[in-house]
Amino acid sequence: SACKAALDDRPEFAAALKNSTNQLRSLLLPGGGGAASSPEAVLRAALRSLPIALDAERRSLDGSRKSLSNEQVRCLAAALQAAPPGTVLKLNLSHTPLTSAAAAALGNGAHAALAALSALRMRGCALGDAGIVPLCAALHHPEATASSKLSELALASNNLTGGCAILIAETVRELPQLTSLDLSYNALGAEGCAPVCDALAEVRSLQVLSLASVGLTDTGVIGLAGRLGGVPLVEIDLDGNSASDAALGALLGMAAQGGTLATLRLSANAVGEHGAMALAAHLVARPAGTLRSLALSNNPLTSGGGEALRAALRSNASVSELSLTGTGATVD
Repeated sequence: SACKAALDDRPEFAAALKNSTNQLRSLLLPGGGGAASSPEAVLRAALRSLPIALDAERRSLDGSRKSLSNEQVRCLAAALQAAPPGTVLKLNLSHTPLTSAAAAALGNGAHAALAALSALRMRGCALGDAGIVPLCAALHHPEATASSKLSELALASNNLTGGCAILIAETVRELPQLTSLDLSYNALGAEGCAPVCDALAEVRSLQVLSLASVGLTDTGVIGLAGRLGGVPLVEIDLDGNSASDAALGALLGMAAQGGTLATLRLSANAVGEHGAMALAAHLVARPAGTLRSLALSNNPLTSGGGEALRAALRSNASVSELSLTGTGATVD
């Protein structure tokens, strides 16, 4: 608003800025192109020196595992900003380690482009709590919050802690079309996951939530299940945490309340025989329920828990995938 007011007050400065912008466009366009050049042409010209794949038909940019340098990330930010917002709808920079300076260059330099995305995948970028700040600021930029179309946000394996959870929660609240969120393999803990789940409960659009190996115990999972009861979750991934029987009971209550959960991943947790029996009772009571896929590998279910599940599947026709490796269940 301050910038717009300054331009309105100084028309000669606004004219000079417009002239500079036109000169920049002429440098980016092939052969000094004019207004007829497509947004894709602008972007291709700007990306010519970068090892990034552009799929113009799907409006997707793939820079995953391309070993981009910090300088190349700055060039990418400039390229995204040069093209009209919406030229790129999907951006994948996964497994591209970014310094705080590179993350700031991307978040600040390409905020208009990032705010117009429908999918942002940045798994394994070593962002840390500092690096996530400019990206979150771009995603809920004041000019874009009312019209944000972001449906997928993947930030797994980024050395995030509970210290940035409030910021992520504030960002999620400004993403009314978010359907998939992946925060796995970050040390968020229960205190970090709680505000994020509170925000998801307010938006109520999420379908896929991945919180594998984030440091959740029974208390954290029970709190999560209570917060997300009204969210239309289809899939939840809690592999590699410390959830036991009580946590599974809370998740089954959430599934019964919502009536949409199809995939439940709880491998490498601490679910025992009592948890397996509770799950078996849930399946028997809902022979045509919504649950389709259950991942329970590497939990101490014991042979008794395995037998309870086998008996339940005699009458349940909904479950089509069940993993029980390393649970103590018998071969039969």
